[in-house]
Amino acid sequence: MIVEFENRSGELEQADMEIDEPCPICCGMLFPIVESQPESGYRCSSCGLVFEPVEEE
Repeated sequence: MIVEFENRSGELEQADMEIDEPCPICCGMLFPIVESQPESGYRCSSCGLVFEPVEEE
């Protein structure tokens, strides 16, 4: 899934990530934002960073 997130510099970045990958900022575990909807995006369990899905054209 292509996701967008704010890096440590405050800039928006995009990345191709899956739920089983670690958070690129702190290496914490990722969980769906909405538990019953994995396509809702991801949230890091450690630092709380949100990875929002990007609409593919």
